[in-house]
Formats: sequence, structure tokens, C-alpha cells
Amino acid sequence: MDVGINFNGDQSFAEITEGAKQAEQLGYSDIWVGESIEFNHPFPIITAIADATAGLRVGSGIISYFFNHPLHIKKAFETLVEAYGNRFIIALAPGDLNSLKIAG
Repeated sequence: MDVGINFNGDQSFAEITEGAKQAEQLGYSDIWVGESIEFNHPFPIITAIADATAGLRVGSGIISYFFNHPLHIKKAFETLVEAYGNRFIIALAPGDLNSLKIAG
């Protein structure tokens, strides 16, 4: 059975990368990072997790195609795959209602 863990963008990079290292040592298979306009953007966080770990799959909890152009999302993940290998999972959706309201 695969078991993953989620990190929010409201945590510091140090907390997230340390948590990712611990998750890998404990045998977790995936780390997920969602997007909210109230938190740090997930792409730098996903990059930091990939850099801090050796083999964990890293997934975007939800990346909003209203806030990020689909071609930018595609290119961001292609760049991550080039740098860190095929360890990434992309989840796309409109986003949560609260974020959409805040964005107008």
C-alpha cells in the first residue's frame, strides 16, 4: 500500500523540506502540495521537496488552471522532470471557491 502526506504552503520551506526528508525515511511514497492564493506558490515548494529527497513522488494537490495558464503548468512540470526525473503527479482543477472569490 502506498501512503502519502500533504504539506500546505503556509509552512516554511525549512519545515517542509525537513518534513519531506522525514517522510521519505519513514517510507511514505508521496508528498502532496496544494495551491491556495493565501499560501506560498506550490511550484517552488515542489522543487524544494524534490531537491531534498531522493525518490519520493511529489504531487500537486490541486493546481488551478484559472490562476496558472495550462502551458505554464506543463512547462513547469517538464522542467521538474528534466531536473529530478519522472517523480511528479499533476492534479488540475478550477480551485477552491474561497480562492476564486478572493481573486475576483
